[in-house]
Amino acid sequence: TYHLTWTRLANQIIINSPSRVSPEAPMKIENPVTVIRGKVIDKTDKQPIPYAYIRIVGKSIGTITNDDGEFVFKYPASDDPDIVAISCVGYKILTVPIPEFTDQQIWELPTESILLKEVLVRSVDPRSIIKKAIDAIPENYRTAPVMQTGFYRETLQKNGKYIVLSEAVVDIFKSAYNKPFQNDQVKVFKGRKTVDIAAYDTVLYKVQGGLYNSLLLDIVKNRASFMDENSFPDYEFHMGLMQKINDALAYTIEFDQKEGVEDALFKGKLYVDVNTLAILGADFSISPRGMQNAASMLVKRASPKIKVKPVSVDYLVSYSRYSGKWQLSHIRMEMNMRVRKKNNLFNSLFTSVSEMVVTRTDTLNAKPFRSADIARSNEIFVDHIGPYDPAYWGDYNFIKPEEKLEETLTKIFRQQNQQIP
Repeated sequence: TYHLTWTRLANQIIINSPSRVSPEAPMKIENPVTVIRGKVIDKTDKQPIPYAYIRIVGKSIGTITNDDGEFVFKYPASDDPDIVAISCVGYKILTVPIPEFTDQQIWELPTESILLKEVLVRSVDPRSIIKKAIDAIPENYRTAPVMQTGFYRETLQKNGKYIVLSEAVVDIFKSAYNKPFQNDQVKVFKGRKTVDIAAYDTVLYKVQGGLYNSLLLDIVKNRASFMDENSFPDYEFHMGLMQKINDALAYTIEFDQKEGVEDALFKGKLYVDVNTLAILGADFSISPRGMQNAASMLVKRASPKIKVKPVSVDYLVSYSRYSGKWQLSHIRMEMNMRVRKKNNLFNSLFTSVSEMVVTRTDTLNAKPFRSADIARSNEIFVDHIGPYDPAYWGDYNFIKPEEKLEETLTKIFRQQNQQIP
């Protein structure tokens, strides 16, 4: 089904190009739902903890905190006897019975101290751990496809000011992890887009990313170069400090591309479970050593009138355990680009962030989507243009907007409404 939506801004009528919206509803959350808002902070320094995962223990419902440590969590009221777990890398898991999981509460996570003899860590070969972790993928991840519901958001800032927001509830067909050549699929169920037209008119380039390409950040399914044995000679590997992730003791493997390697490769940390060798996540970026060669890889379309220079590109990938298997739970990519028009001495800093959190998993009803419905790698993510409305997402979990983003959305919404007769 195709829908056209429109809004009026000043003397412009903005008509959204047809977006594919599935005629089939995604996995439903039983009504009624309970909505809990809160904030997660470090118990010691009281600073917000971003990307902490909030989930019901033993079930597939979850969400994450935003950059301000805040969250909105929706769960079926029938789950009231259950337990909520709040977790983040480097912190102890906090478990809370749902009757004690009160609205607007601040939850404090204590750091996880791990006392191990340094010699034990130094004696481990990081390349060997990666190879064994790859061999163990069929044991640690699902060998049958699943259906997932997720929330996806893209934002674009110019010199620190938000100018574009695109977000959607999405359905994901997640193929089996032991079949690397079977592609994952994603389609939009419900989405919206808010644009500051005056500022957006100055954006003369598009970057690689988008809804489909975000799934390629599943490094277990689509192995990054630092996990490819053929690329090991291009990297330096070191063992870092042990971490506690979701109550699992994890190796930290630090890596960076070698000096003299010209390709745009990566620098960061890979986390691997000590006991099962499951890959628990990664925090990495394009290495400064190869950044000068990253533009052609990142920029999808650019006007010949401008010069685009990547400043930094950061990635975050996390996995969670459900029904005895690990699965993708959260991915995030942030790019900073310097953009300068030719014959102009001044440039602008554009910051693009794309983020997806898996909010629900169905292990029983998995089947591929129709070809006409799925998002594709050559598409720029565009969905319904609509006003900012916290109730827009209904019963579906979403990532709470940070305070600055929420203020911008409200401001743009008011500007649009003032222009509508």
